Amino acid sequence: MVRDDVGPKVTFNHGYENESRFVEEDLNPNASSFYSLLSNAKEPLWSGCTKHTTLSAVSQLLNVKLKYNLSESCFVRLLEIIKNMLPSDEIYLLTFIE
Repeated sequence: MVRDDVGPKVTFNHGYENESRFVEEDLNPNASSFYSLLSNAKEPLWSGCTKHTTLSAVSQLLNVKLKYNLSESCFVRLLEIIKNMLPSDEIYLLTFIE
């Protein structure tokens, strides 16, 4: 099915020596950013935090922003207030949203 979609120009490596090998390419900036965000799914919001990861906190905050139609300036101010309430070693949430 994949071959049908991408066409006959693509060579797939099945482990045979006579077939071309795949060459790993560097990730484009968007993909690198995406994989960086995915790594935050496992990273606690601050050391010792067991209830939230960086990704869970950001997703919940963005959900509130959308649900209540908060302006960007209101949302940024809310993040600044939350940041001041958290321990000093927390991840600054604003950097993941911008």
